[in-house]
Amino acid sequence: MNKDKRSSLVRLIAFFLVALILVCTFGFTADGWNMNDKVVSGQNKDNKPTLPDNGVDSGENQPSAPENKPPEFLNPLTGLETTEELSQQRPQAFLMNPDSPLYGSSFSEILVEIPVENGKTRLMAIMSDTSNLWKLGSLSPTRAYISNVAKFFGASIISLGKDESIQYNSCDASKDTLDLSLNKEHYYSEYTYYTYTNANLLNTAFSSSDIEMQISKEVKLPFIHNDYFANEIENSNIAKNISVIYSSASITEFIFSEERGTYILQKNGVACKDLLTNTNHEFKNCFILFADSVTYEGVNGEQTVINTIGEGSGFYFTNGSCTKIKWESDADGTLRFLNTEGSTLTINRGTSYVAYVKSSRTDSVIYE
Repeated sequence: MNKDKRSSLVRLIAFFLVALILVCTFGFTADGWNMNDKVVSGQNKDNKPTLPDNGVDSGENQPSAPENKPPEFLNPLTGLETTEELSQQRPQAFLMNPDSPLYGSSFSEILVEIPVENGKTRLMAIMSDTSNLWKLGSLSPTRAYISNVAKFFGASIISLGKDESIQYNSCDASKDTLDLSLNKEHYYSEYTYYTYTNANLLNTAFSSSDIEMQISKEVKLPFIHNDYFANEIENSNIAKNISVIYSSASITEFIFSEERGTYILQKNGVACKDLLTNTNHEFKNCFILFADSVTYEGVNGEQTVINTIGEGSGFYFTNGSCTKIKWESDADGTLRFLNTEGSTLTINRGTSYVAYVKSSRTDSVIYE
């Protein structure tokens, strides 16, 4: 009797277990079928967002767009991303001879070319970081009207002496000039004619000077860059090839690279290379500024003075296009670029070339 009761109880428990398993299995399967036909968290079986009954997307199903924020630290000369240290470091302007072998010049954010007498020019390479340069030059003397331009960009001036014999009324850059010719330990010569320096020699020279190494917040830099995420600026006036004829022996040319979006520098028909890196000099922006000039006769022969304190007209080239501009500067060391209506000029981000040309030689600038 007891054995029959126990057998009945076992069969009853087994029946309930089987029934429970069948119920659970059927429930999960049914739920799965329903999931394929109903919206789950705003998605259908094709895994696509669905609209509510009114057919309007409230925005809840849309992914949140990432905020477009520019980099935290920008180079004030180029408007491009840089480190915190370099964003605060004062740039240095090196006077160079374009007729000599050039080393380290392609590291400049801004390269300035400016006339001297006899149809020749001088270069000024403005750069923020010289820490990795084991050779820099060939170095040249400066002049007051050239040093003015360095001051416009808040830079200290590094030169091999000062070769002007004419007194020129300009902004005072004497406290900003490091004359390497005063100490032979700060430079070295090659083949007698060419003079160079390097990062180690410069560090020694600056450590013994009182030149401020941090960029001054009071300096109003001339470049106003385009918004970081805005489309690049270009004009309808085509300018793929640019020629600046300083003389028959000194012609500066630029060839626009569609692939790179930059102007490649040539001197007298030959690509101008930085021999330190064996790379071309190339620029996102090119400025041609027409300035008044005077040539004096003195005991040392002719000397040309370019009026870099004043105003004039010019061209702005970028992205294979040309825009007419105006420029103006003052003895406080401020340079401004304006459009023809007199509003502040906005430029593209990147490296820049700035050329001064005598206002009497506007026909020496040709572009097409």
